[in-house]
Amino acid sequence: MAACACTSAHRTIRASISAIGKLVKGAATNGKAFLADAAKISCSVMPLSGEEVARIVRETVNAPPNVVAKAKAVIGTTEPGE
Repeated sequence: MAACACTSAHRTIRASISAIGKLVKGAATNGKAFLADAAKISCSVMPLSGEEVARIVRETVNAPPNVVAKAKAVIGTTEPGE
């Protein structure tokens, strides 16, 4: 069996989609608790249409490498497994 030749970008995208899915599931199944948790960390929640979410995801996953590098430097993150 051949090894997966996934790039770190693909791993990052998969991890982001998984995190978004968990967040959405939590919001959908327990909206009041989700909003309370968001308020505890001073996070605003803005309802968006599916089309708007899709646009944001497309823009994020298609961001140029230099933009991704700058964002990572600002928020202090690295690729999973690094």
